[in-house]
Amino acid sequence: MDDNGESLNSAKDSDRISQFIVDSWLIFLIGIITIFLLLRRSDLFKRSSDQAVFQDPEAALRKLEAMEAARKRMQEKYSMEARAFAEKQKEKAEAKRRELLEELEKYQSGGGNKTKGKSEEPSDSLKTKPSTTKPRLRPDYNPLMGYDGSSGFRSSRRGPSAGG
Repeated sequence: MDDNGESLNSAKDSDRISQFIVDSWLIFLIGIITIFLLLRRSDLFKRSSDQAVFQDPEAALRKLEAMEAARKRMQEKYSMEARAFAEKQKEKAEAKRRELLEELEKYQSGGGNKTKGKSEEPSDSLKTKPSTTKPRLRPDYNPLMGYDGSSGFRSSRRGPSAGG
């Protein structure tokens, strides 16, 4: 009787498992269909609300006028900034031109060709030490001309590996 009881229990268990698998797929399928329908309905709702805005000509006209006014304000702001920038550029160019004229007058009057950053008399800290040049090892060597020596790197020949 134990064999019959065990076989009946295992048959019932397998029926329950198969029924659960079928039910879970059915629940999953119903969930997917529900999500699809909800998304489609919300999409239709959005479309109808967009069409309602365009069906009202006064509201559409107000919206277009507001957009045009905003564009006009932005363009005016940009134009003002561009004019201010152009003025600053003109002032900089004029200041530079005046400096060059002053340097030219100074040079012509015998003041010498001094740069702006240097003072009239160089101090001890600004004096440079005399340069000591080292003799070059190869005066005719130029790294941009390539290497003409015979000890350069040579890659190995590509081919079948040697050895068994």
